[in-house]
Amino acid sequence: MKIFLMYSALILGLSGVLFFKSFLVYGMEKSLTKLLETPVKIKKLKLSSLELYGSIKEDSNNAYIKINSLYPLQADVRYKGNADAFKVYEPLKADAELKGSVYYKDTLVVKAELLALGTKSVIEIKSFSDDLEVLVDIKDLNLSKLQDENNISTPMAGIVDSTVNYHTDKDSVIIITSSKINIFGESFEDVELHLSEVENNLYSWAMFKAKAFDYKGIWFNYDEQNKSFDGEVDLRYKDINKDIKFRIEGEHNSSILTSQVTVAVAESKINIKNIVYGIDTHDITANIGINLRKLQTNTFLHQILGQKLYGDIKADANFEYKNKTIKADCYTTSLGGALKLVYENKILRWKAYDVDLSKVVKLLDLKQKIESKLITQGSFQEGHLKAHLKTDKLVIQNSEIKDINFTAMGDLKDLNITLCLVSEYATVKSSHLRIKNFDTLTLAAKLTTAYTKDEITLFSNSSLEKKTADLKAESSEFKLNIFKTYYAKEKLSGNYTTVIYPRLSGLEEKLSVKGDFSHKDVFSLLAKTEDLGGMAKVLIQGDKLFINASKLDVQKLLHTLKQPIYADGRLDIQAKGSFHKLAFAFKSKDIHLNKELTTVDENLSFMMKGEIDKHSLSFSPQIKNRFIQTSLGDFRYFFKKKQLNAKLPIYLNNKGKSRELLVQADINFNKNIGANIFIKHKWDDVSFKNIRYEDKKLSLDIDLDIDDLSQYQEFSTQAFYGPLKLKGKLSKKDKINLLLSTSSFGGKLQVRLKDKDLHIDMHKIQVIKVDHLLKEKASSQSGFINGTVEYNLKNKEGETHLRAENIEIKGIDIDKSLKELKDALGLNIFAMGDSLIKKRFLNKDDANLTTKIKEIVFDIDITPELIRSNDVALSTKFSRFAVDMDLKLNGDIKDFEVAILDYQGCAIIKQKLKGNIQNPQLVNSTGSAVLVLGKAPKEILNTGGKIISAGAGLIDSTASFIWKQGLRQNSEVTLIEDTLQTGGNIFSSGKDLIVRGKCKVFYSGVVKPPF
Repeated sequence: MKIFLMYSALILGLSGVLFFKSFLVYGMEKSLTKLLETPVKIKKLKLSSLELYGSIKEDSNNAYIKINSLYPLQADVRYKGNADAFKVYEPLKADAELKGSVYYKDTLVVKAELLALGTKSVIEIKSFSDDLEVLVDIKDLNLSKLQDENNISTPMAGIVDSTVNYHTDKDSVIIITSSKINIFGESFEDVELHLSEVENNLYSWAMFKAKAFDYKGIWFNYDEQNKSFDGEVDLRYKDINKDIKFRIEGEHNSSILTSQVTVAVAESKINIKNIVYGIDTHDITANIGINLRKLQTNTFLHQILGQKLYGDIKADANFEYKNKTIKADCYTTSLGGALKLVYENKILRWKAYDVDLSKVVKLLDLKQKIESKLITQGSFQEGHLKAHLKTDKLVIQNSEIKDINFTAMGDLKDLNITLCLVSEYATVKSSHLRIKNFDTLTLAAKLTTAYTKDEITLFSNSSLEKKTADLKAESSEFKLNIFKTYYAKEKLSGNYTTVIYPRLSGLEEKLSVKGDFSHKDVFSLLAKTEDLGGMAKVLIQGDKLFINASKLDVQKLLHTLKQPIYADGRLDIQAKGSFHKLAFAFKSKDIHLNKELTTVDENLSFMMKGEIDKHSLSFSPQIKNRFIQTSLGDFRYFFKKKQLNAKLPIYLNNKGKSRELLVQADINFNKNIGANIFIKHKWDDVSFKNIRYEDKKLSLDIDLDIDDLSQYQEFSTQAFYGPLKLKGKLSKKDKINLLLSTSSFGGKLQVRLKDKDLHIDMHKIQVIKVDHLLKEKASSQSGFINGTVEYNLKNKEGETHLRAENIEIKGIDIDKSLKELKDALGLNIFAMGDSLIKKRFLNKDDANLTTKIKEIVFDIDITPELIRSNDVALSTKFSRFAVDMDLKLNGDIKDFEVAILDYQGCAIIKQKLKGNIQNPQLVNSTGSAVLVLGKAPKEILNTGGKIISAGAGLIDSTASFIWKQGLRQNSEVTLIEDTLQTGGNIFSSGKDLIVRGKCKVFYSGVVKPPF
């Protein structure tokens, strides 16, 4: 038929010679268009030389025919353009160039060479009366070019050869071979494909070698007599040692084709049964059974979905295509609940009840814990979507989201989405997202969070076409603006500002941060703030992190952090590394401490370097000032063990002397915190051992062992001497419970603190050891102290009851002894000052002097306003002293009198003090002796011991009489000054003194007169 059409074109050409040219061109275009079944346009026709120029399908597809002879017909043919102009003969697209010749006498012979797809093909066509023979030889066909130029979705690569031997009245065969090709990323070698027609039956088979597959068989047969067909692909997948089978079988008549298909991969099967295809109507019906098992081994499905699946899934589906309408429904319970999909009349509907998300998670092999039962339904019709999803509870890991309601409605060009939910982090009260023309997105939402008290409003606008977006979030607690956000050339960039108010941050002042961000290959973010005095910058680039804060104002930083302003100065912070490993440094050359808060008026320098990675945090602090300096220590915290090991050398410097201390600590921060802390200097140790913190309960053991306290006197306001050992226990849950005990003072000293109540118990404490604690050489030789101290730290109320007996002191007189004993009596515990009497009347230390104190009593009451004496007195061999006082807590004297007593408790001499107990001033002197003498001594407590002289004679009976009888009568006595020659003391004279009247009792306590 097509040869007839070709000759018709030639006849029309000859007719054109006899008639007219335009009719000739028209006739040739019509004939050639019908012959090739594509538009043909004659651009030029030269009748004189029988040359024709034209185009086929497109103007760029140029054809040229030169008729050399009309009979026998000989012609040259050339073509340059796309091969798809001849799609009636072949379906491929490719830039092609054809050169050939046509000869016809008794037989049509066409010979041509075709250049296309990077290969040169030789084509030979012979037409006999009973057979058409087509021979084609193709060499080095490039599959990549074939895929690219024909938009084939199957990825392929490689070079193939092909031979075609086709006959219309004999057996035909097509053979395709290749040494190596690649399809779907799989490599195949020694490929050979045979297509043959034998006695009107079609056969095909293929062979190959592959890395992933073992060849078992590929074939297809068609029986034209019985109108039946069958075929099979049978391979073995080497990685899992399982078979992959695809089998089809069926039959047909003139109107209906029936078949069934089975696909088996490993243990999974898909059965497509009852396939019925109407040959004339093109209607299709089928039943599909899906049973996919061990999806994790299904590599083919993984490639198609781009997602590896796990577990098993079963589903049943019915499919129908009738009257150009598809109807399909699918049902499965493999996801826990029931899921049904229906497609009918161009409407896709779905409905699902109690779909178990945990099974979906298992199917996708997601590592996180996700649990929920979903209800969803919706439809999609001609671009219009209606969808609703809800669940009462969604659990992700340990986070729970409740009352989720999701709705999407509208045309896809103007889609509206609403969402409400409640989570532990945020409650989305309402949100509205509008997507318009697949370009403009507008979001408005209201939400609250667990970290904010007020409602947050959120606004966002973005354009997919312009690739821009902005976002604004605002509440009374913070403001966030993201603007100039732009996405181009796979890079996202933008700027932001944020203000965080104190209600959210917990800081004292608002914190303003600004910066920019971008993302191409990595995410980068720069944050800057000047609200801390200096400039602080944080730069994140992918997993890289850089922090640089220079000249931060320490006062402003402490104020912002709501801390006491205990220091001022400037601080620099640098950090560099990644989120996996970060090195950092803190540095300040000059930090000044606030004396009011730290009791230290000092400048110091500070530096700390460290490193943190996923395993541990290590750092070395270094502090230096006039009095203290640390060497580079070693602190290391292990995250997995939750354990801190620390070692820090500390150097104490004062008055040209230095002491090195070594602080060591091992702390375990597991569920129950445990620790041991040691402070060492030479042979001295202070340890806090067996530290335990469990269920908000703290307990630890205290152990102190000092060889000689005097080596630390340069570093304390009070000099101490001698060894000291101390043991104790501390526990705290709701209340503090502290117990300290020592035997370093001979007897037993025990301190208890229970909640706010302090109790000190002294039993047979040796005075000589207490004295040695206060002096390098003890003057006390004997004596014991017993008593208790009670004090409530909350109410600031308490009382002290101390007793001491048989104390012997050498080299000092009574008044100095009084001073030396005041610390032992516990006066300094309650801030009564440095001494009771600053000005001593000791003439000189005389080793021959000895004072024997028979008894000391120290009973006082402490109130929030005053320290008041109940019974403060002592007695020696010949004397008795007493104190009556009211002191304010800061040591100011409200009322203070010291008296020398007679046997009745009357004040022989009484001295009044004023000012502060740390530096008292003498006011006046009174008493029985003063009344007798007529006027007060010059300084009753500062006369070097020479108070009254009885003239030239020294009468011992006078003192005895005064002590035992009291002053009752006049006698010639004289007052002498300190500048007079040494004379006898009135208390050791023998002259009788008589006092008129009765005396007023000053003291009536438990200390008895010494005689």
